[in-house]
Amino acid sequence: MTASQSLPEYAQNLINIIHRVPGQPPDRGRVLGVNAFYDKIEPGSDLDSVALSYYQRFVGEKWHWQPHNWTPEDGIIWLEVWNLAYQRPPSCSLDLFDELKYASALSDIEMGLDGLYNSLDLSYSRDYNSLGPSYSNDYDTLRDILVAAFSAPEVTDFRVYDLGDGEVIEGFLALGYRDNGEIIVLAYLND
Repeated sequence: MTASQSLPEYAQNLINIIHRVPGQPPDRGRVLGVNAFYDKIEPGSDLDSVALSYYQRFVGEKWHWQPHNWTPEDGIIWLEVWNLAYQRPPSCSLDLFDELKYASALSDIEMGLDGLYNSLDLSYSRDYNSLGPSYSNDYDTLRDILVAAFSAPEVTDFRVYDLGDGEVIEGFLALGYRDNGEIIVLAYLND
């Protein structure tokens, strides 16, 4: 997507709260943290491959990093825990955050709102208000934005993947797909 094309409101809101300064990309070369991506893909694309490509994009140049005891035969360290942890079943009535808790229980990786909230340092950004005066609580704002991005009726496929290096770093990648080809991705890694 080019910069001149406008993003849907749900995507713009998620990217704004993640990047904190609209239009400013996140730090490059930093593996830990959180990032959000929006794209339009060919309807019917293999979503597992799409998710993996965004995981690689999130990790960036460190994708091929290897610890001192790692050999090329061991493969890419970031694929050690790569796994589809959860896929929303058709007609699912669970709340998005119940789905993340369920995925956490299946994978033993924390996927809750608290980790994201802390990673974004929202409690220290009392002046952040680019979403308008109706949002006064950052925690509620983040919750509302995530629900709009991943639990809207237009989201026909929602998946959560385990991320990490198999040692210290762990996280998740959430992908929401709409039948018109729109995807929204939220990637989160922490140690």
